Amino acid sequence: MSEPKPLPFEPKGRNARQKAQKTAPTTANTERKGRLQAGLQEGRKAKPKTGRKPESKPNPAPTDRAAAQGIPQEVSDRMVRRAAVFCGIPTAMGFGSLVLSYIVISRHWLEVSNTLVLLVSLGLTGLGVLGLSYGALSASWDPGRVGSLWGSEEFRKNLGYLVTAWRSQRAVSSSPVSPAGEDSPPNTP
Repeated sequence: MSEPKPLPFEPKGRNARQKAQKTAPTTANTERKGRLQAGLQEGRKAKPKTGRKPESKPNPAPTDRAAAQGIPQEVSDRMVRRAAVFCGIPTAMGFGSLVLSYIVISRHWLEVSNTLVLLVSLGLTGLGVLGLSYGALSASWDPGRVGSLWGSEEFRKNLGYLVTAWRSQRAVSSSPVSPAGEDSPPNTP
């Protein structure tokens, strides 16, 4: 049987590599078989598979340092709720506009262009994507404070935090640091 001709965009030598991979056993399989055989030869019995998962140990309590650096559960829940509302409503409207436009067009109630349907659907879905970010940024990041309904005050405050963090990160990453250390003089011949 002759080999198929490679496609124009297919890299050269691909078929040879695939054949080599199919015929050569992988090292992981070989090692696993070797360990299994060695274990049986030493007189150990292989453990039967019971289908039960091993009991998982509960995670240890987080340290104070880890808890201080993480997002508090109250704030996290608030961010998720707001993101779900500000993202979910426009996205549902975007998908609903497709269904509604199908009904309107199929029953000949109105003459609607395909472009208009596409733009309305994309606009509402895009608004949902923006709502996802706005929902997270408009939530109050203070654990004891709920914040306002629309969150405009919190959005400005939290956006300020993000911009400050981005600028400080950029300043740290752009500052020159010598690999030998900060105090060592530059190497000159």
